Amino acid sequence: MSPRLFLVLLAAAVPFAAGACGSSSSSSSAAHSTTPSASSTSASAFIASADAVCKAGNAALAPIKTLSSSTTNTAAQQILQNASGAFTVAVDQLAALTPPPSLAGSWGTYVSDLKQEETDISGMADAIGAGDSASLTRDLNQAHQLTLQAKQALAGKGFSHCGTGT
Repeated sequence: MSPRLFLVLLAAAVPFAAGACGSSSSSSSAAHSTTPSASSTSASAFIASADAVCKAGNAALAPIKTLSSSTTNTAAQQILQNASGAFTVAVDQLAALTPPPSLAGSWGTYVSDLKQEETDISGMADAIGAGDSASLTRDLNQAHQLTLQAKQALAGKGFSHCGTGT
């Protein structure tokens, strides 16, 4: 089966916009300048800082949703490579945030899942470039499962953009 047949599934099933995102431009300095410490920041302030990174990242990764069965493999590979770069920056920014104790466990799980997704996102771009549908399917399935786990880690914690895809 051609990797192109998986592009529609990729756009729908791997919502990197599950809140796992930030962009490499303006959100970078904002995320670093507002990094809360566990001792001085309330959960609501931490959530606001994290959501700012996720909101910018979700917007930066919106091109993934344009993938369709008519997207060429070369174009799809480029879109995924760009997404992979934005995803890595976002995960680094999110990992640099220090959650308050009340969110530490959930946040740790969320960031851990996102870090594992980094490999899968890059792998999907490589698989499309190589025409390797087996690797694409594997990475797609793994990334999808990790996205669900990441969303679940933050469910009901008060985030508006992290773990929600908005």
